Amino acid sequence: MATKIVLLFIQLSLAMFWVACSESNQKSATPASAPSGKSAPPPPLVITVFKIEAKPTQVYNELTGRVATLRSADVRARVPGVVLKKYFEEGNYVQAGALLFQLDPRAQQIALDSAEANLLKSRANLQQAELKLSRNQLLLESQFIAQQVYDDSLNAVSLAKADIAIHVAAVDAAKLNLDYTEIRAPIGGRIGKAMVTEGALVGQGQATLMALIQQIHPIVVNLNQPIADYLTLRKNWQNKGLLPTNQPAVQVELTMDDGSVYPHKGHILFSDFSIDETSGNYLVRAQFPNQGEWLQPGMYVNAKIWHSTLEKAITIPQKAIVRNPSGTFVYVVDSENKIRMQEVQAKFYQNNQMLISNGLHEGDVIAIDGLQKLNHGVLVQPKTVGEVATPEEKTKLAPSTR
Repeated sequence: MATKIVLLFIQLSLAMFWVACSESNQKSATPASAPSGKSAPPPPLVITVFKIEAKPTQVYNELTGRVATLRSADVRARVPGVVLKKYFEEGNYVQAGALLFQLDPRAQQIALDSAEANLLKSRANLQQAELKLSRNQLLLESQFIAQQVYDDSLNAVSLAKADIAIHVAAVDAAKLNLDYTEIRAPIGGRIGKAMVTEGALVGQGQATLMALIQQIHPIVVNLNQPIADYLTLRKNWQNKGLLPTNQPAVQVELTMDDGSVYPHKGHILFSDFSIDETSGNYLVRAQFPNQGEWLQPGMYVNAKIWHSTLEKAITIPQKAIVRNPSGTFVYVVDSENKIRMQEVQAKFYQNNQMLISNGLHEGDVIAIDGLQKLNHGVLVQPKTVGEVATPEEKTKLAPSTR
C-alpha cells in the first residue's frame, strides 16, 4: 500500500513538471515587443505607376456619317416609246455615252419626216414670195400698181423666211427626239439594275426612271459635325492651345460598322457654312480612294478628323481609369507614397490611351496596376513601368480571390 502511494505521488509530480515546462516554452516564444492583442502593420502594396508627361499631341473629332457617291445620274426616258432592247449588264461599269436602251424610233422618225416636209413647203413659199416681190417691184416702178400692193409682197417674203426658221427648229427638235430613242449613259460609272424591261412603254407623260449610274472611284462621306464641337474648337484656337491645320491637309480616318479601320485615309473636300436648324449640325464632306470597293453608298461609318495639334496634352493608359457612380477617377500617388483619388475629365484617344482635359498635371504619378486593392489613403510601394517585381510583390499585386 505504501508502495502504491509513492508511485502515485511520483506520477503527479511528473505531470506538474511537464505543464510548467510547456507554459515556459510558450512565454519564451512570444515576442516581448508585441503588445498583447495587437498585430504588426501590413507591408505597403507594390503597384506599377505612370508619371505624367505633357507633350504635343494631335487631336481629332469623332463624327458619324454615311457614304455617298461623288457623282450620280438617273437614266430617264426623254421621249415616249416602247423599249426594244437593253444593251448593258446590270452591276457592270459603263462609259459615258454608251448605248443603254433602244426605244421604238418609228414615231419619232415620222415626226422628223413631217418636220422636214414642212420645211420644204416653207422654202417653196419663200421662193414664190420672192418671185412675186420681183414682179411687183417692176410694176411699181412703172406705176402700174399701188405702193400698198408692193408692201404686201415685201411682207410676204419676210413671213416666208420666218416660217423657214420655225420649221428648221422643228426639224432640229425632231432629230433630237429621234436621237433620244437611243438612251445613252450621261456619265461613266457603275450601273445598277434596270428599272424597265423590253416591251415596257416609257416616257408617256413623264421622264421614266430606267436605271441609275453611280461613280464610286473616288467616293465621299457626308459627316455630321455638332455645332457644340465646332464652337469648342474655335475657342481652343482663340486660346492658342490648338494649332489649326489647313483644311485640304486635314486627314480623315474611317471605322467601318464592324469595327475595322478602313486602310486608306481621306481628306476634307469642304465644310458647309450653314447649320441644319433641325439637328444643330453642319455638313463636313470628305473624299476617300475606293480601291476594292469596300465603301458602298449608304454605308454607316465613324470618322476621326485629325484637325489640329494640342501643344501640351496629357494622355494616360486607359487601364488607369476608375469609373463609379460619382464620376471618373484615377489613383494619384502623393509624395508620402499614399493613394489619393483624383477626379478627371477624360475621353478615349487611341491605342488604349485616354486624353485628359482636366484633373491631372505634368509630373503627377498615377497607379496603373493593382487597382482592385487600392483606396484613398492606402500606403504603396510604387514601381515605374519596366521595373521587375519579385514573386512576393507580384503576389501582393494579384487581385484577391476571396
